[in-house]
Amino acid sequence: MVDSNRRDADQDLIVQRFFKEFENRIGSINRASIETQIGPVSQQSFMDVAGAVANIRALYIKEVMKVSGKGDSSIPDADTLRRLRNYRQAYEEVLSGFDALSQAVKRGHLDLAD
Repeated sequence: MVDSNRRDADQDLIVQRFFKEFENRIGSINRASIETQIGPVSQQSFMDVAGAVANIRALYIKEVMKVSGKGDSSIPDADTLRRLRNYRQAYEEVLSGFDALSQAVKRGHLDLAD
């Protein structure tokens, strides 16, 4: 029983080391790829992306408010729904991009300049 527990513990250590090394290598690959594509990111450009997300969010909410401001409970027409969907998709995409940028910085895949 003791030998079995020892083997399990040894195997757990081997697996942990393997995944730690795996994570380190993937991190290095990500860092090299991202640096090659965009280089360091200034704090101002990071904030510019955050500002773009906020602006697109505001446009989306503005469109939502137009629908609710009509004062009736009817279903919006197809053009209105298409416009809302386009704003929502744009907002979700830029938010997803900002999240990817933030995660790259947090994980050390990307340097913030200045």
